[in-house]
Amino acid sequence: MQQKKYEQAEQILSSLLMENPNSSVIYDLLGNVNYLNKNLETALENYERSLNLNPSSVETERMVRKLKTIRVPASEGSN
Repeated sequence: MQQKKYEQAEQILSSLLMENPNSSVIYDLLGNVNYLNKNLETALENYERSLNLNPSSVETERMVRKLKTIRVPASEGSN
């Protein structure tokens, strides 16, 4: 049931993004949905897009740093 709501939220946000491609808030929300859905690479991409549009967002910068630290150990283990 929860997964279905994440998918629905992602669809709605993607539609909104088509209408508002320069909205950092929508990218943040998409990042949140991806993060909660454990799709960390896509979450990071969305947070980075948001940060490019709004570089002063402290919370978005925190999430980018957090996801990069999560991702680094996983890639080190695959070498």
